[in-house]
Amino acid sequence: MSDGASAGGESLRLVATLTVAGLVSGLAIVLAYRWTLPAIRAHQAAALERAVFEVLPGAERMERRVWDGSGLAGAGAGGAAGESVFAGYAADGALVGWAVPAAGAGFQDTIKLIFGLEPSGARTLGMTVLESRETPGLGDKIYKDPKFVGEFRGLAVAPEIKLIKGHGEAPNEVDAITGATISSKAVVRIVNQGGRRDGRGGACGAGPPRRRARRAGAGRQAGRTELMAEPGRFRAELVKGIVAENPTFVQVLGMCPPLAITNSVLNGVVMGIATTFVLVMSSMMISALRKLIPNQVRISTYIVVIATFVTVADFTLQATLPAAHHEMAAFIALIVVNCIILGRAEAFASRNPVGLSIADAIGMGTGFTLALVLIGTVREVLGSGTFFGMPVFGPSFEPWVIMVLPPGGFLVLGVLLLLFAGIAEMRKRAAERARAQEAGR
Repeated sequence: MSDGASAGGESLRLVATLTVAGLVSGLAIVLAYRWTLPAIRAHQAAALERAVFEVLPGAERMERRVWDGSGLAGAGAGGAAGESVFAGYAADGALVGWAVPAAGAGFQDTIKLIFGLEPSGARTLGMTVLESRETPGLGDKIYKDPKFVGEFRGLAVAPEIKLIKGHGEAPNEVDAITGATISSKAVVRIVNQGGRRDGRGGACGAGPPRRRARRAGAGRQAGRTELMAEPGRFRAELVKGIVAENPTFVQVLGMCPPLAITNSVLNGVVMGIATTFVLVMSSMMISALRKLIPNQVRISTYIVVIATFVTVADFTLQATLPAAHHEMAAFIALIVVNCIILGRAEAFASRNPVGLSIADAIGMGTGFTLALVLIGTVREVLGSGTFFGMPVFGPSFEPWVIMVLPPGGFLVLGVLLLLFAGIAEMRKRAAERARAQEAGR
C-alpha cells in the first residue's frame, strides 16, 4: 500500500514539474509577445511599404485595395476583410501597377514575397522577398542573387511563368538557381498563384499566422551570496570558456552556426549575443530550480526552459534588428538544439549554484561569440573585401568568392582548429617543462 502511494506521489511530482514549467514558459511567451508586437508590426509595415515601391518603379504613392473574391475594392479606414493588394500611382495620378503580396511553402519554411504587375496584369514589374528561412548560401539566393530577382522584371505571366534550367528565350521563362532549384520553384509557384485570380493582381494571401512570442523575465538575486563567497572560482569559471575550454575551438560543440552564418562579422555578433542570452538565462533558471526538477524529466524541463528563452531572443531581434532577423531567422530558431546550451545545463547548471552557473554561461557565450567573430572576420575580409560592410581593400581587390560559400566556412574553421590545437600543445609542453624544472630544484 505504501509502495503504491509512493509511486503515485512520484508520478504526481513529475506531472506537476512539467505543468509548472509549461505554465511559466507560456506566461513568459505571452509577456514577450505583447512587449515586442508593436515594434514588430511597425517594422513589418515599413518593410512592406518599401517593398511596394521597389516592385512598382515610378510609383510615388500607394493605396491598399482588398480582394473580396469577386474583385478589388478600396479598404476603409478600419481595414476590410479580404486579401490586400496595393495600387501604385505616379506623381500625375496615373496607375503604375499592382503590388501583390503572396506566400507559399519553400524548402525550409514559408516564403513571403511581393511582386508588381502592370495595370493590365500582363507582365511583372519586379519581385522582392519579404520573409524567408531558406538555406543560407543556397536557397537565400532567391533574394540575394540580382540575376534571379531581375528576371521578374518584364516577365509575362500568361499562360504562366515557367522555371527552366539554362538560359530561357520565351518571355515567361525564369532560369533556376543552381543548387537551389526547390526554392526557385517555390518562388515561381507563389507568383503564379498570386496572379492567377484576376488580371489586375488578386492576392493569394498573407501566409500563416505569426508565431507566438515569449518573454522571460526571471531575473534573480539568488547568486549574489555565492559570488561574494567564492570570487576566485567565479573568475575561473568566467574565463575558462573564452580560451582554455572554448566551446568551438576546443570542445568542438555547436558547429552549425560557425559554418553557416559566419559569411559576415555582423551575423556572428548577432548570433553570438542571442546564444549568450539564451545560455545565461537558461543556466540561471535551471540552476535555481535544480533541487526541484525530478531526474526523470530533467531533459524535458531543460528543453522547455531553453525554448522559452530562444523565443524571447527571436522576437526581441525581430522587434529591434529586423534586417539581422531576416538574414538569420532560421538559425535563431535552431539555438534551441544547440548542444552548447543543453550541454552546459546538464553538465554544469544542474549541479552548481546560480552565481557559478551564470559565470560559466557568460564565459562560454563569450567564447562562442569570439569564435563566430573570428571566423566571420576572415571570411568577410577575404570573401567580400569588407569588414562590417565597410570596404577594406581598394577597387582592384578580387574577392575570394569561396570564402563566403559553405566550403570557405569549413576551410577557415579547419585552419583555426589546427591553430588552437597547436597553441594548446605548446602550452602543455611549457607547463611540463616548468614542472620538470621545479622538480629538479
